[in-house]
Amino acid sequence: MNVSVTELHEENITFYLYNNVSLVNETTYTDGTHHINFTNLEYREYWFKAVVYDEAGNTNSTVLRKQTLSNVSIYLIPPTEENNTYWSRDWIYVKVAVPISEVNVTFHLYNETSSLNETTYTNATYSINYIGLGDDRYWFNVSACDSGGSCYFTETREQILDTTPPTEPTLLKPPDGIIAYEMSPLLNWTTVTENNFVNYLVEVDNSWSFDSVNYMYNITDINVSHHQVVGTWGRGIWFWRVTAYDLAGNYNRTDYFTYNVMGTGPSINYSGPSGYVDDSTVNLSVVTGRNATCKYDYIDREFLNMGYVFADTGGVNQYTPSNASEGLNQYYVRCADDINGTNTMEYSITISFILDTQNPTITINSPQNTTIKESMPELDVFVVDANPSSIWYSYDNSSNIIGCSSGCAWLTTNIGPLTDGAHNVTVYVNDSASNNGWESRYFRVDTSPPAIVAAGPTTGQSSSEVTIHALTDEPSVCRYNESNITYNLMSSSMTGTGIMHEKMVNAVTGANTFYILCQDTLGNTMTNPTQISFNVTVTVGGGAPSINIGGVEEDYEQGSTVTVFASILDVNGYPVDPGYCNVTIRHWNGTDLVEDVANTAMNWIETGNYYFNYQTLANADCASYGITVEANPSGVDTQAVSGFHIIEGIICGNAVCQTGENCENCPADCGTCLTDPVCGDASCDAGENCENCPSDCGACMSSSLCGDASCDSGENCENCPSDCGACMSSSLCGDADCGLGETCENCPEDCGACPSGVRSRVQGLDEIRESLASVENRTSSIENRTYEIKALAQKIWDNFKKTNSSVIQNEKITSYKLSKKSSINIQYNITVPVKEGYSVGDYLPVRWKFWFVDGEGKCIDQGVVGDIKPQCTPLIAETIGQANDTFPIEIKIRPSLNKGNYSLVREFEVDPEQVWISYGRGVIAKVAVMEDNPHPQVEVDNKNLKTQRIPEQKPGIIGRLIGGIGFGNILAGIVPLLFLVLITLIIIVYNMSMTKKEEKEKRWYEK
Repeated sequence: MNVSVTELHEENITFYLYNNVSLVNETTYTDGTHHINFTNLEYREYWFKAVVYDEAGNTNSTVLRKQTLSNVSIYLIPPTEENNTYWSRDWIYVKVAVPISEVNVTFHLYNETSSLNETTYTNATYSINYIGLGDDRYWFNVSACDSGGSCYFTETREQILDTTPPTEPTLLKPPDGIIAYEMSPLLNWTTVTENNFVNYLVEVDNSWSFDSVNYMYNITDINVSHHQVVGTWGRGIWFWRVTAYDLAGNYNRTDYFTYNVMGTGPSINYSGPSGYVDDSTVNLSVVTGRNATCKYDYIDREFLNMGYVFADTGGVNQYTPSNASEGLNQYYVRCADDINGTNTMEYSITISFILDTQNPTITINSPQNTTIKESMPELDVFVVDANPSSIWYSYDNSSNIIGCSSGCAWLTTNIGPLTDGAHNVTVYVNDSASNNGWESRYFRVDTSPPAIVAAGPTTGQSSSEVTIHALTDEPSVCRYNESNITYNLMSSSMTGTGIMHEKMVNAVTGANTFYILCQDTLGNTMTNPTQISFNVTVTVGGGAPSINIGGVEEDYEQGSTVTVFASILDVNGYPVDPGYCNVTIRHWNGTDLVEDVANTAMNWIETGNYYFNYQTLANADCASYGITVEANPSGVDTQAVSGFHIIEGIICGNAVCQTGENCENCPADCGTCLTDPVCGDASCDAGENCENCPSDCGACMSSSLCGDASCDSGENCENCPSDCGACMSSSLCGDADCGLGETCENCPEDCGACPSGVRSRVQGLDEIRESLASVENRTSSIENRTYEIKALAQKIWDNFKKTNSSVIQNEKITSYKLSKKSSINIQYNITVPVKEGYSVGDYLPVRWKFWFVDGEGKCIDQGVVGDIKPQCTPLIAETIGQANDTFPIEIKIRPSLNKGNYSLVREFEVDPEQVWISYGRGVIAKVAVMEDNPHPQVEVDNKNLKTQRIPEQKPGIIGRLIGGIGFGNILAGIVPLLFLVLITLIIIVYNMSMTKKEEKEKRWYEK
């Protein structure tokens, strides 16, 4: 026995050998030995397996295999019964093993006078079941003959069938119900008539059920019909009966008599349990003849010395937990009138039973879950259980069949006959305690040989080297010959063990015929060959082999499939299959030559024709791609070239709002469109302002005033730097930063060289090959700019707060990309809810929180709040709004993130009294960070708040209204006030300009 083990920390391996009775050998190795040779074995059936353990206590086992050792040419095997056995049935089952290569097997059946049956099989049948036999003595043997005419015989065995029981005996004395003081009575009964008599069995029990017999007496002489009891029966009521048995197991039994032995102690009329029990909580039960106190112990003691009192005692029904363990349990019980032992029993009664709560374990050695070629497969079952009982089975959902009815640890039988196709068999087992188990196998039967569905060639050939081929309907091995002979006689094999088979042969000029036969993996073999015929005409060519590339278009969008076709021609211009046909696809990404497909075999269509599908990436480089096809038609290395362009494709659904996509044609990438504003609906929506809809947005405020410390509409860094700040310096080519307005064309020092050929046409195959050859040694991998977002925002919260659509309206992501030139932009229409204690028009703080989750479900922190870990600070945007008012707003965010894709989680809150109330939290977008951004920033564009209508002005919020004062008085008060405001503004502007000057060289995200 030899096994292979894969384990770095192997502890030991143990080899087991069994016969059908017990364990024969158990050997353990700790030195890495993985084989063993069991020697000096008897000729019989054996089962073997190996179990390996590692240092951590883990274990694994091989399957249990069976092997039969024999030194004879034919012999009887189980379940054939042994010689000279008796059976109460009407059938005899005979099975043999034939190690020789037999021609036929003959089964012989005789009785004392003649031969009853002689059956010969020539189809590898090795068993027979003689049924409908009468009571008689029978003899049987089996012979097998080989092809040379030699015959071999098994031993001759005898079996006696007897289904007739002995006649019924009758109890005589002591008479039934007698009350006596004699503790050793003489028992008498009548004799019986039986040819195959075995014995009389006298049973004596303290219970009429005879579940746990106290005394048994065995009398083997049919003419002896009495027994003198030796020893004494205890006091109480005893039940006795007599059973007559024959050799076949038939029996006849008397009814029982009672014999009451007078005594002073309480009598026990019933005790239990007995036999096999499958309940570990079973109670010990005793029924006494009068009220009594009962005790028990695990060894026989006097009443006062017994260690345990019944839990429920004092009456006639006594109960107590058994606390039984698996296996045999035995208890000794005595009872008395009271706990002090008054009128105690002189003898103990015994309660004995076997506890078995474990279900049997079934191993079906055959058939396995596979495909087999036998129409009557062997069902080989092995059962592991302490108390096995019966085995039955069914196949193909048929009725149950009893395989073995008592003490069954294994079963070997045949099922069928079965047709080709799917089948199943289920085996059921129970033990003596009624525990049960089952196991199923699902398999297929295939007795049919393979079929050749196509074969060739069948047309004329121009070369003497011809590849013949065959296509089968199942995996097979095929052979061929120029003569019509059997598969076993064919010596030439075709290549391939699947369904495609071929072989290059040297054909003769003129007519050629080949015969092909195949055999499947189970050994089913074709008998009728497939014939192929063709003519060979060889001409001397003056040309050279060639390759033609076709099917390639000029332009493909990113993510498209490029199909390359190639036709291979020999020197005569005929299609021919080369020894190899490989394709290579390369492109220049602006820095390196990238090899997209490296010398990969193309797919065969038919002779001389091949194809290859190249799936371009969704983010493939927009460039010129070169195709090279190489092959060796007629043994000559040949190549051909072609090419194509990949141009940028618009892909809706890639989480990027590309040029040409908008909220109308691709809401999945660009977000849903805001509803068109309606002037006059008392709501200043997006697109409405004080100029085009004063009824909703209010009258426009006075024109912008440069120097009022507010960068209003129309003001910018050029015409009003005091309000809007100084303009950033223009991009400087050569500062190692690809700034705004710089590209690969006008500043390659900062932005890198432009990829050659992008958006250009193929200049010609020669130019492509020249371009590819010039950079052939500079290949490298290309880095993808986007990644699949694999995690969801529920890794932060178990569930999100549903967005309140009456508060957050028309949420739209207008930019999903974060780069040096773009931020993530979100537009809203917000309706500020009216909270308790506030009125319409009151100003309430509102804010947005933004979290960012990477592809592994990790929340990326946007600020430093201390050393507490873990933490994830969001980006926060805050403003104010009037209760019950709806206003549009745009938020631009630049989170602190590294390059990659992220899920954006948004929460909107309103703060009435320093307690933020959430009106919606959830994932609103997937965003793409095109380059690392270390410094976070949020910009809230709430300029529209200045033009909102204010339905009601309140003192303390806006200021005091002025009325009833003349214009001169007002002017006299305003002039000094304006002077003070002007001085203040000058100071503020000076401070701002100084600050901006210091930070002029800094970028906005470094401030």
